[in-house]
Amino acid sequence: MSQERIILEAAFLRGLLGPRPLFRDTKLLYAELASPDESRIRHGIQRVVAHARMPHALDVDFHWDATFEAHIGGLAELGRSRIRLPMSFVGHSERCATALAHEVAHHVIALHWRAVTSRILARHPQPSAAMAQMEWLTDLTVFQLGLGALLMSGVYAEEMDGTVSRGGYLSDDELRYALLDYAEHERLSGADLEQQLSPSSRRLMLGH
Repeated sequence: MSQERIILEAAFLRGLLGPRPLFRDTKLLYAELASPDESRIRHGIQRVVAHARMPHALDVDFHWDATFEAHIGGLAELGRSRIRLPMSFVGHSERCATALAHEVAHHVIALHWRAVTSRILARHPQPSAAMAQMEWLTDLTVFQLGLGALLMSGVYAEEMDGTVSRGGYLSDDELRYALLDYAEHERLSGADLEQQLSPSSRRLMLGH
């Protein structure tokens, strides 16, 4: 059922967004996000924003925020064209990349708000169910923007106490289906994907 759902909703998103190329600067981006130089971090974030092809009016800025609750990985302030990322992600490039990709996708969805919300509410009229579906669809949008490798990189993260936490809204199987579905429609080879996957993303793809 998960695979059928991915295929159906991915087709809907492609109809809205059109074909989108694979983001191919993941290694450079991870280096930028891990840098102590905030200007390099901002440069990396703007690289992702530019790849998402948002109009100039929605050129997204970001800032670190120390007031986040532990379970929140980022916030998209749509009215202010801004992304907020938790201070705890400073220096953790893969977690930062995952949160960044998801929040950028929120901004992209906002450009197609009427079509997306109409589709969601037709199937999930209850507010809590509609909200959950919106987050799920946002993660799937990340793949349609060619940013799926970034999303997958920080789904699993080791915490300071040694425990492993999991974030995101797609299951492991759905993440794999989403990447393979995107690759098929963009006619990408296994080598194309391999070059952009981080070690943690590769482990996830292999089911480890």
